[in-house]
Amino acid sequence: MKLHNIQNSSGVYSLLDFSRISTLAESMGLDIDHLEHKDALDFMSGKIMEYISPEVSGVIVDPDFDFANIIRKSSSTGLVMSLEKKSDSLDPLAIPIISENWGIEQIRNNYGLAKLELYYHPQEPEAMKKKQFVAEINDYCDYEGIDFLLELMVYHPGTEEVTDELMLEIQLQAISEFSRSCDLISLEFLGDSLSAVTITAELDIPWIYNGRGIGYEEFKQNLRICVESGAKGFMAGDPIWFGSDVKKMLSSHQDRDKIETYIKTIMRDKIIEATRISNEINSI
Repeated sequence: MKLHNIQNSSGVYSLLDFSRISTLAESMGLDIDHLEHKDALDFMSGKIMEYISPEVSGVIVDPDFDFANIIRKSSSTGLVMSLEKKSDSLDPLAIPIISENWGIEQIRNNYGLAKLELYYHPQEPEAMKKKQFVAEINDYCDYEGIDFLLELMVYHPGTEEVTDELMLEIQLQAISEFSRSCDLISLEFLGDSLSAVTITAELDIPWIYNGRGIGYEEFKQNLRICVESGAKGFMAGDPIWFGSDVKKMLSSHQDRDKIETYIKTIMRDKIIEATRISNEINSI
């Protein structure tokens, strides 16, 4: 599958990130190893897929958790599938581990695009190995005829004070090192509109805003700045189901009628508004 399969008619990427569904469980105090809790989370994620996937151009799915949910996806919505294995026992700063019995060939067979989450610092000891790893994934995606989304997360391992300027400098260097090894890149918003414009100027490929670990209002504000500065859309999960309001509404996981109503109204309205912001600015 190609990038146009996860774009809408305005050329915008509006991606619902199910690979972040664990944050929903955490915010509600659900233990996915607890049978009753896992059943409740499966119900929620299924309803989110059912009601919200028709409103986005693509969904990002973690095959270790969300694979069964694909059948609920709207037929008009594109599919992106994570390559990396997610586990509390894994070091997120290490070279990603590909999920067992999973890979680019399997993603192609499911008519999806590949996505890899990568934490990176240009001066880290594993920098060269990470660049080689991503380049090999990109080459294999090209061979299999599918496009590749790189979720690039920069970090700073040193003890010096971390400023927005320093993180932006790290992000810009990382972008320059990986821009030829993917077809679409997702980035956190680390500064202001000038930094977002600078990112656009540095890239020959499209980029999207990656909203993680924040509530909806902050996400919406950052999204507007990013798309006004050249971003072609967003990927988001946390802002849609993160925050005290969502936790309050969904805390009684036994009341499934209440949960379903909240998902198909409040949650759905958030993603519709985010997509509208991206569409309006990219159509100017």
